[in-house]
Amino acid sequence: MAIEEQVWIFEEGMEEWNQWRDKNPDTQIDLSWEDFSRWELSEANLSRAKLYRTNFFRANLFQANFSEADLHKVNFRGAYLNNSNFQRSSLKKAYLKGANLINVDFREADFEQADLMETNLRGADLRKANLTDVRNLTIEQLAQVKSLHQAQLDAKMKALVKAEYPHLLKPPKEDK
Repeated sequence: MAIEEQVWIFEEGMEEWNQWRDKNPDTQIDLSWEDFSRWELSEANLSRAKLYRTNFFRANLFQANFSEADLHKVNFRGAYLNNSNFQRSSLKKAYLKGANLINVDFREADFEQADLMETNLRGADLRKANLTDVRNLTIEQLAQVKSLHQAQLDAKMKALVKAEYPHLLKPPKEDK
């Protein structure tokens, strides 16, 4: 269950929320089971937050920080997440149908059993991400990502990527 004081601060807006997070960096954040559908949450600092089953349906989360967050069973359907940070986050069983994930940093993120139907992954960085057991992920989606270097993929998908887009399995140019 969410911590009510945190929900109240979050509802005040992202400027207030981010200032509070800066002043309370060691506080465990829990906004689980909350409904933020269609909310304006650009630049929200939700790093290391527990967001189990939180609903972000069609929310604007441009440049949000979800690094190291627990996003188990989160609903991001149709959400706008461009330029956000999901490094080392857990997206197990998350629902991302139709989400805009352009230029998102997913390095070392865990997508086990997540649903990526119709997501836009153009420019997404998936280095070292766990993409095993992902649902509704296509080679066409992966063709648009920035990198899959050291990502974990199902054998069939890895073979497709290796055959059609082998450059994605190599380190990105800026890492050389």
